[in-house]
Amino acid sequence: MAKQDEQRLLVKIATLYYLEGRKQSDIAQLLSLSQSFVSRAITRCQKEGVVKISVVQPLEYFS
Repeated sequence: MAKQDEQRLLVKIATLYYLEGRKQSDIAQLLSLSQSFVSRAITRCQKEGVVKISVVQPLEYFS
């Protein structure tokens, strides 16, 4: 698979998982992939910076 196609697939998987709230098994079925491939892709998205996760605590937490 070409690098550009790989990146598109990673973004698609990350969008379905993080933004649309789909389950890994649903994504796998939708994209005709194995669930383990989707799981590894999600991990790869985090490692490669495709996905950035931040935690924001409410101000009253610090009061």
